[in-house]
Amino acid sequence: MTYEELKSLANVVIPLIKAGQSSYQVITNHPELNISEKNLYNYIEDSVFREFGFLDVDLRIKTKKEKTVQEELVSSIVIILPPVKKEA
Repeated sequence: MTYEELKSLANVVIPLIKAGQSSYQVITNHPELNISEKNLYNYIEDSVFREFGFLDVDLRIKTKKEKTVQEELVSSIVIILPPVKKEA
């Protein structure tokens, strides 16, 4: 990718990401960029846009790990113990 292509990409992408849009939203709404969501994500993570004023953005903070069905089951299991009898 040439510097001019990178600069035009940055002019579109940086304001949208700063406004809170995800890389998926940017690519979906701007098909003229002709890059994949994964490539855009990698450019952001590799600080390719640093020269254009886009500093230290960690996209991983914006996403949450979804619980699997097994994790849901484990977190919902409650063990009820019988009362302890006191000896006199």
